[in-house]
Amino acid sequence: MAPSPLVTLFFVGWTHILLYGVNAVLFIVGMYLLRQRKAREGTMFLVVSSSVLFALATVSAIISTSLVVGEYLSIPLPGTSPTSINLQACSIIEFVLFGLIDLTAFIILVYRSFHIWDRRYLVIVVPVLLFLGASALYYYELHQYLITQQFVTAGSPAGLITTTFVYTTTELSVDTVSHALLTYLIARRIWTLKTCLQDLGHEGIAGTLPQKYNSIIAITLESGMIIPTFTIIFTVFNVINAKTGAHGDVTAILSTIMPQIYALAPLIIMMRVTLGLTVERYNAGNPTVLSSLSFGARTSQGRGSLLPALNVHGDGSVPVSGTSPSDLQDLEQNSVSKGQAI
Repeated sequence: MAPSPLVTLFFVGWTHILLYGVNAVLFIVGMYLLRQRKAREGTMFLVVSSSVLFALATVSAIISTSLVVGEYLSIPLPGTSPTSINLQACSIIEFVLFGLIDLTAFIILVYRSFHIWDRRYLVIVVPVLLFLGASALYYYELHQYLITQQFVTAGSPAGLITTTFVYTTTELSVDTVSHALLTYLIARRIWTLKTCLQDLGHEGIAGTLPQKYNSIIAITLESGMIIPTFTIIFTVFNVINAKTGAHGDVTAILSTIMPQIYALAPLIIMMRVTLGLTVERYNAGNPTVLSSLSFGARTSQGRGSLLPALNVHGDGSVPVSGTSPSDLQDLEQNSVSKGQAI
């Protein structure tokens, strides 16, 4: 038995407000911590991109709230009057806002992947092309709606997404692959660095450095896969709803919180950067740290005991075979001022 419209609206309203509150806390704390690292390369990008993302999420929360209120007022209940809120206009605005939030989140991932792979353009070509294709499909849906004026009053993107089923499913699938691919590229690069260091050290890296690399990879996958995982879940329910008409309430809730979920993942990444839960190395004068490590291994008498120092703190060098650093800073932020990033 499907829940009543009032129950659905209750969960639609409170879930997106709750997620927006989480995003607000992450943004405020992240901005405060970023003030302490003004001199670091990439800080300005984080400030601007996170601010744009949070501003879009704020407008989306306002529009979603307006849709919820409008839907409530449109329910024929005793003592209520017809709503003056234009639900179709709000749905279109929310549709566009979600696309902009998705774009901003993707740009942040591209920025990280681009710098972590030594600023190699070829690495990001495939994800970017996939995302452009998904964006073209996404706005083609909007174009079709503007022509036919077939809007559903389900609130949020749900009314727009579920009608052009084939385009929506394809767009969501391609968008999921593009985000997941970038996350994989970032995690793969960190894992490659860790493996190379362990191979050069033969018996492994002393201290807790390997465990910290594992933690970085895990955190990268966890935060980076938020968007693909949520999109897959939404796509499944969207397909079920389009085929059988069931779970329309779940689709409405998921579509409403989708913009906040897409904003959540990049804000978590910003928090990781400000807290130093990423990788960084200082390599002035050498093209890559891996080449430096290889050179050190060839000239070392101790076969791993004299491996070059790897800076994972950002201020001083720490021998790879010695005690691990107290914290790990982000790798891509110093790629311009302190050499290319890995």
